[in-house]
Amino acid sequence: QGESVTIPKIIEICKKYSIPKVLVEANIQGYAFYKMLQNYAKENQCNTIFHAYTTVGNKHNRIIMQSDFILQNCYFLNDTEFDYKSYYSLFLDELTKYNEDGKNDNDDAPDTLAGLIKYIREKNMLKICKS
Repeated sequence: QGESVTIPKIIEICKKYSIPKVLVEANIQGYAFYKMLQNYAKENQCNTIFHAYTTVGNKHNRIIMQSDFILQNCYFLNDTEFDYKSYYSLFLDELTKYNEDGKNDNDDAPDTLAGLIKYIREKNMLKICKS
C-alpha cells in the first residue's frame, strides 16, 4: 500500500489508542515518509510525537544481533487474545516465519522489532519488571 493509505491509517491508530510516541525508520526515502507523516499528523490534530531514526548495516545481521534479547525478554499475546485478521496477527505471522538463513519474503516485522529493541536498549529506556 502507498503512503496515501498508510499515513492516514497510522494517524487513525495513533489517535484511537492515544499513542504518545512513534519511531519511524528514516533511511533514504523513509525520511520523506517521516516528514509526510509529521505533516499529516499536525493537519489532523494528532498529538503523537514522531521520532526518526536511521539504521545501518545488513538487515539480516541487525535482526540476528537482537534475536536472543527478544526471545528472552519480549512477551507476545497468545492466539486467543487477538483477532486473527488484525495487524498484530500479521506482525506475528511475519515474525514467526523469519528464517535465520536470511531467505525471507517478508522481513519487515522482525526488522522493525529488532530496530525498536536496539533503540530502546541504546537509549537505556528498558525497564525489566520481575514479579
